[in-house]
Amino acid sequence: MNKFSAYINLTKPAVSMLLFLGGITGSFINFQKIVSEPIRFVIAMIALYLSISGANALSNYIDRDIDAKMKRTCNRALPSGQITPREAIVFAITVLILGLLISLFVNTYESFWILIGIAFDPVLYNFLSKRRTYYNILIGSIAGGAPVMAGWSATTGELFSIKPFLILLAIIIWTPVHIWSIAIKYKDDYEKANIPMLPVVKGVKASSYAIGAFAVGLFIVTAYYGLTYMSPYFSSVMILFGIAILFLSIKLFISSEVQKDAMRLFIFSNIYLTIVFFLIISYSILNYI
Repeated sequence: MNKFSAYINLTKPAVSMLLFLGGITGSFINFQKIVSEPIRFVIAMIALYLSISGANALSNYIDRDIDAKMKRTCNRALPSGQITPREAIVFAITVLILGLLISLFVNTYESFWILIGIAFDPVLYNFLSKRRTYYNILIGSIAGGAPVMAGWSATTGELFSIKPFLILLAIIIWTPVHIWSIAIKYKDDYEKANIPMLPVVKGVKASSYAIGAFAVGLFIVTAYYGLTYMSPYFSSVMILFGIAILFLSIKLFISSEVQKDAMRLFIFSNIYLTIVFFLIISYSILNYI
């Protein structure tokens, strides 16, 4: 891997893209504003993507020692030696500051939500809680929804609205389903790195019950959003995919092949959230037309 690819890898591109898609979704809730001010939208999205990438790079810098101990993460740019810690921290802070500065040209509300994301991910999650408590991901989950609010605020010039907040809430609930399922799959890795994820501390069965409870909450929030703000067709599709993630969650806690079913749920949870985003974006465009 060359240096450029290593820096891209440092930003966790797959994670960054999913978070960025959340920001686009927040923006597209008010599609009319994007149509009327397209340049503003483009600048806002550049600021958001840079900020997300910088925050993820900073997370990788903080986690470099534990990543080196885990089979799943040992080939990342820092533990594999492709980038030095000094190069990583300079890159992360530079990209973060650049994203924040650009966001100020849009409005301070976007900057506010970007700062919320930084506070709850690399700081409160990676630095302060990940190694100390199994509640870590519940704290970090707030950062996952911050891009949605940033996108909304950048487009509308408003700090808060119930529609993007419901998507933020859905992401907060989705995050434990997503992370705890992969933590079940890689439980031994987390134990080796001494990270107190829920399956390590409370066991796989208790974690499966917790995943099921959060999946029910996720279904309720997304179904409510669809039925309240979208057409019957779009809400029906959202509900069907919600039923699918409920089924996989229930299957997990009665499974005889827990690791395989946990990985299936992890993969599907990514697909599920992507579909939810695209349904909201598509409906917003069609509703405008």
